[in-house]
Amino acid sequence: MSAPLLLIDANSFFYRAFHAVPMLNAPDGTPVNAIHGVLSMVATLIHDYQPSGVAMIFDAKGKNFRHELFPDYKAHRSPMPDELRAQIEPLHHLVQLMGLPLLVIPGIEADDVIATLATQASAHGQEVVIATGDKDLCQLVNEQVRIIDTMKNKLLTPAAVTDKFGVPPESVVDWLTLVGDKSDNIPGVDGVGEKTAAKLIRAHGTLTGIVEAMKGQRTRTAQNILAAAEQFPLIQQLVITKRDCDLPLQWNQLNLVPIDQTALRHELQRLNLKRVQALLMQFGWLSATQTSLISESEPSPASTPSAPAVA
Repeated sequence: MSAPLLLIDANSFFYRAFHAVPMLNAPDGTPVNAIHGVLSMVATLIHDYQPSGVAMIFDAKGKNFRHELFPDYKAHRSPMPDELRAQIEPLHHLVQLMGLPLLVIPGIEADDVIATLATQASAHGQEVVIATGDKDLCQLVNEQVRIIDTMKNKLLTPAAVTDKFGVPPESVVDWLTLVGDKSDNIPGVDGVGEKTAAKLIRAHGTLTGIVEAMKGQRTRTAQNILAAAEQFPLIQQLVITKRDCDLPLQWNQLNLVPIDQTALRHELQRLNLKRVQALLMQFGWLSATQTSLISESEPSPASTPSAPAVA
């Protein structure tokens, strides 16, 4: 793989790090465990992949067009913990100090920003790696777009997506429409689980083909699919990633900018992120000057993930 464009689903990393890294606090009491985990993972990915460009993409506050289509979209989600919310602003600041393009677009979900950038880049022959734990983005995978499954440390190719879902990337939207998405409060078809959805798609090709095949059948599965068919167009609008968003930066503008080492080092030390500072020095982001002892209470950088193998 040539130097890819690296698109990082920062929200996915943020929540994962918050729950995976033991609670840490800066001297002023600010929680920093999620910041620690995100920066460690991101620095490792960039070091290992040496991308041609990179972006950190976060969800913006507030609702988006999916809430207008479906008021119950994500309605069951618990509020963000205060200890996590307090880390958003300092994380954004550190990302910028590290010279990484940061995208937070009001009214547009991170998935749609990622989909738009990946579509732009692949249309120009640029290979793309998307770092995420979100299965919805597997619909984007093709010969030029790969996904790092951050939970299993595996790079998903079209063949790997087919192994994972039982259907190829171009059928993932139909698969999601049948199964639903509990994390986003999107309903699926009663009684149709992941394996059944894959079996139906393999047998009948598309949702339209499945609905036609169910007509005249008296099985419970057939009845449930026909009862749900009316809502399929709406569900598909919810699960399809938007690939033509109006963004302030295009794919070929996602360049790392020069780092203000003094400001970055100062902020890392202010938040007592000594392990992150050590990792950045190890990878050459920071010069090996003004080093300080590493706190024994902080997680080791050795726990950060290395680049996954191609599936």
